[in-house]
Amino acid sequence: MSHKIHIDGTFFHRTSSLYPAIPVALDIPGGFTVGAYPTAADGSPNLAIKYSVTLAASATQNIDLFSLNDALGQTVEAAELHVLIIECVTPGGTATVTKGASNGFTGFGSSYTLGVAAACPLVMPSAGGLAVSGTNGVVTLTNTTATSATFNAYILARK
Repeated sequence: MSHKIHIDGTFFHRTSSLYPAIPVALDIPGGFTVGAYPTAADGSPNLAIKYSVTLAASATQNIDLFSLNDALGQTVEAAELHVLIIECVTPGGTATVTKGASNGFTGFGSSYTLGVAAACPLVMPSAGGLAVSGTNGVVTLTNTTATSATFNAYILARK
């Protein structure tokens, strides 16, 4: 089964200009092929997870891309990460995503700081999948907003 990535939001030319906000909806066709459940061939995702967390100002949350909890609360170990999307649902909220201090995920590099903003989610796709394991799977989400903010993380993986 083929899926689409759907992006829907409002984009600004410049916040100081008199131009109005431009609503944009975009479908990216092709998507990813979902593999056979419970196992899938290498390169085919078969696990979709959503996490939500509210973080106080400057607070952090580790997200383990290897050891995931499904909708029934069961722990599922992933083999490959296909898509990581992190969004801030709090207006004006911002965050960073970095390699975890312990068992840090190196799929985005040996050292990285990736930004997340309320109107600009972080989207990291990999059609072929990036390997994750018990020693290579943790990213750290840090709220860089001066107040608490709520974040959603969407993970598409192969187990």
